[in-house]
Amino acid sequence: SQCAVYIALMLIEKILITLLIQLDFWDQVRKIIMSPIKDP
Repeated sequence: SQCAVYIALMLIEKILITLLIQLDFWDQVRKIIMSPIKDP
């Protein structure tokens, strides 16, 4: 059971890291898309 908990924690950690990376990526994309509108 401890092994299963460890694996579950590893999966959750990977998912959280992936989500954080994707959010940061989309924030960069949004800045790139919005920059011509804000600074003509």
